[in-house]
Amino acid sequence: MGCKCSTQEKELRGKKNTIDGVIKQEKASSKPQATVLLLGAGAAGKTTVMKQMQMLHTRNGKPTFTGTDRKQFQKAIRDNIVANMRRVCAAMVKLDIPYGSPEGLEQAKLLVDVTEGLTSKAVELIQALWTDPGIQLCLARSSEYHMEDSARYFFENLARISSSTYIPTDQDILLCRVMTTGVREVVLEEENMLIKVVDVGGQRSERRKWIPYFEGSTAVIFMAAISEYDQFLEEQGSQNRLLEAITLFGQVVNSRWFLASHFILFLNKVDLLATKYQERGDESVRQYWPDYQ
Repeated sequence: MGCKCSTQEKELRGKKNTIDGVIKQEKASSKPQATVLLLGAGAAGKTTVMKQMQMLHTRNGKPTFTGTDRKQFQKAIRDNIVANMRRVCAAMVKLDIPYGSPEGLEQAKLLVDVTEGLTSKAVELIQALWTDPGIQLCLARSSEYHMEDSARYFFENLARISSSTYIPTDQDILLCRVMTTGVREVVLEEENMLIKVVDVGGQRSERRKWIPYFEGSTAVIFMAAISEYDQFLEEQGSQNRLLEAITLFGQVVNSRWFLASHFILFLNKVDLLATKYQERGDESVRQYWPDYQ
């Protein structure tokens, strides 16, 4: 009996040693992994940067976005066009900007009644509204209400996007705004390591979801849209967006969770800042930031 138990023990030890050896070999051959968090206030451009990272790390000729992905973006892009023109029309009332013709007001009312996305009727109305001088003036004052930075790009490409054969380009996908709710992760493969990039929603209601991802992060890329010096939060219309980003950065960089993490402050949307500055000059900055020299 004792001999039999001894044989079983030897077999078990042998199996354990084999398993341990396999685990050890897998660990040795696997690449080290770094975790990078993309943090920042809402609409800072975190998801756009994540898309760009995916494109830059495409390997073996595999497309970054599949046909299914592009189909989903097609719907999002078309829905955004309708939603953005409705925002402009609502802002026309808020800012007391008159339409260039009596037809403009009627077209805006008809667009509100469109409930099925970018239909042929919606395309016709948006094309007509796009040429209205009042709408153009309202778009020029977009910092006074909530408007997506890419709205003008998509309005200008409406004919292509409304075509029945339309497939979103990489540029369309990069510029498509889809609000991040919850958490999105992608793993990027470098030659010597894997990089897990974690993107979480930046709106105030989404920030409570950040904490579980803080511990053990290798680095934090904190994104701030520097062009938003004259814009205000959608959630709280009295709070300046850039000031919100500065406050949030201070909270994150001084958090106990990130004592061992590397920090990168990414000032985004510099091109939009340059355009605003060229159009409006120093005074527009001092209006919101009096200490600006």
